[in-house]
Amino acid sequence: MVRHAGAFGIATLASRGLGMVRDMVIAALFTAAATDAFFVAFTIPNVLRRLFGEGSLNAAVVPVYTEVDLRGRDEAVRFARVLLGAWLVILVGVSIAGVAAAPLLVDLYAWGFRVDPDKYALTVLLVRIMFPYILCMGLVALATGVLNVHGRFFVPAFSPFLWNLAMVVCGLALAPVMKDQGLPPVLSIAGGVVLGGVLQVLWQLPALRAVGRLVLPALDFKNQDLRKVFRLMLPMTLGFGVYQINILLSRLFASFLPEGSVSYLYYGMRVVDLPQAVFLLAIGAAVLPALSRAAAEKRHDDLKRLYSDALSLSLFIAIPAAAAIFILAEPIASVLFLRGRFDATMLQPTALAMVCMAPGIVGVAGVRVTTPAFFARGDTRTPTIIGAVNLVIYVAACLALMGPFGHLGIAAAISIAPIAQFVHLVIELRRRVGPLGLRGVTRSAVRALVGTGAMLIVLNLMAPFGRWEDPAQIGRNVVVLAACVGGGAAVYLFVTRLIGSKELRTILDALRRS
Repeated sequence: MVRHAGAFGIATLASRGLGMVRDMVIAALFTAAATDAFFVAFTIPNVLRRLFGEGSLNAAVVPVYTEVDLRGRDEAVRFARVLLGAWLVILVGVSIAGVAAAPLLVDLYAWGFRVDPDKYALTVLLVRIMFPYILCMGLVALATGVLNVHGRFFVPAFSPFLWNLAMVVCGLALAPVMKDQGLPPVLSIAGGVVLGGVLQVLWQLPALRAVGRLVLPALDFKNQDLRKVFRLMLPMTLGFGVYQINILLSRLFASFLPEGSVSYLYYGMRVVDLPQAVFLLAIGAAVLPALSRAAAEKRHDDLKRLYSDALSLSLFIAIPAAAAIFILAEPIASVLFLRGRFDATMLQPTALAMVCMAPGIVGVAGVRVTTPAFFARGDTRTPTIIGAVNLVIYVAACLALMGPFGHLGIAAAISIAPIAQFVHLVIELRRRVGPLGLRGVTRSAVRALVGTGAMLIVLNLMAPFGRWEDPAQIGRNVVVLAACVGGGAAVYLFVTRLIGSKELRTILDALRRS
């Protein structure tokens, strides 16, 4: 599991690193009004990519495809064809409907833009340009599930690199051209979204051919395995999707706040999302096939052991990541975004949003590992109910906090929601399967906290050497931030190894065997 997570994490690090470059380009090229419109329009394809590509479709396909694959190659190929055919019909229909209903979608999750007709019209246009990306995203999500079952994690995890590359190139090359033609320059990035989606699909094809699953679509909606996928997928969408629905609602709430609020939340979320995507999502993606196979083969003790080990490993990464972003929010925002159109007045609002969102990393880590434990056992009802309850908690927190605290209230609610969801999921999972080995998880978390405490001392000593509000000091600031990250990580790893961290030994052993 750790080796698979490592392959996934390396590929994701490359793609998310370039994604951060993409956001730096966007921040430097476009005004806050343009980025507010783009980020709201971008929310639909991006959230659906995460929801399906990294969530419900993958979680539904993996256990069912695992069962079918155990029956033999011919059954697996037949099922892959039927699944591809049904999914294509759905994706084409959704894409056409989304383009037609773009004004309604903007009303639903950016109603506050109605007070600015130009921003509203630009947002609608951007939605129409980018919505067809959902077709590409859905195909990539399907390929991801199949490849993961066959132990291929690097190829699907690396594909967003091509997507981000297309956006960066289109933004830098086409934004000046569009400005000269009297068109909104931000349309260049929207074109890159669609181009990148096509590149992602093409990237999957050689890997699918290598495992013998590059097939032509077939239609058979009566196929029982296909029906099982969709029966699982519907509740999984809510169980996995609460965090993504929260992001959609954050755009809606922020659209009523002063200009720039959507952008502050987006930039802050991008930083907070990096450790979640590179490490925590990697662990969740790697553990799902293992949990599914253990459940299919009735190895219940192995399932619980895999879960507790995966949770310990997630917390080993999530705890220091959350603490580091909390302390280094201003340095990170300065080095990444403080240039061009992103000036010093935008630095503090973005950094404070990161501070409020950072604790949620621990909650997301737990949700990413715990939800698949339910799905692997065929229990979709419990996480669905918990997801619905959590959505109510999130909305209530937003409405209570955004009045007095503005976008920071929304950022705090983004942290509160996954933490509450994680706690609720663990309680319900233990009630259903018995002891989960949480004493071992607790001991691992305590060791991670001790290492994090040592790391924070180093960060607090080193961070003041930066001149974070001065864009002219970018060279100095990059060096100081790099020293903080490298020094903090080194101290954390040294201390956790000194006190006998099992998770660090597991990672090192996996690296030696790779």
